[in-house]
Amino acid sequence: MGLLFFLSACAVKEERSQDKESEGIIIDTPYLLEEGSIITSGENVTIGAINYSLSKVSTIAGVNNTKLAIIYFKVTNKTKQEIIPNEFWFRYVKVTQNNEDPLPIGALPYENREDNNGQLIKQANQGLKKDTTVDVAVAYILDGTADLNVIFMNTEYKELAKNSYSVKE
Repeated sequence: MGLLFFLSACAVKEERSQDKESEGIIIDTPYLLEEGSIITSGENVTIGAINYSLSKVSTIAGVNNTKLAIIYFKVTNKTKQEIIPNEFWFRYVKVTQNNEDPLPIGALPYENREDNNGQLIKQANQGLKKDTTVDVAVAYILDGTADLNVIFMNTEYKELAKNSYSVKE
């Protein structure tokens, strides 16, 4: 009888512990965009209160004999909190070439990690305070010399606009 009481007491304590832990969960509502909150205009896209302005696309050598497309853009955070620019970019922008499959993210060679491209890629993955603008970049592994397509999607992940860039040398 004593063993049964001990086991049930442990179970109650564990449940209470789990209840306390779940009280600390916070849902980050700025990520839940409303329909129509993504607007495109040429090479600019506004995702909620975050503005992305594409400036150029260039190609460089990547690791393991790959060729990378580097997409450069400015990000302005007009939200009420700090954001990470690439979180919204990767959620609502798709980059493709020959087909509709998204291109994989590329890695810079070790010797390029601290150059301008490396710094811009790092900035895209770091916190951006509210009311701040920063230059950033993202690298994709190219699949041949077909044009690069940057596709802006809405909250239902349907295409809003597409810009094409030549990646031939």
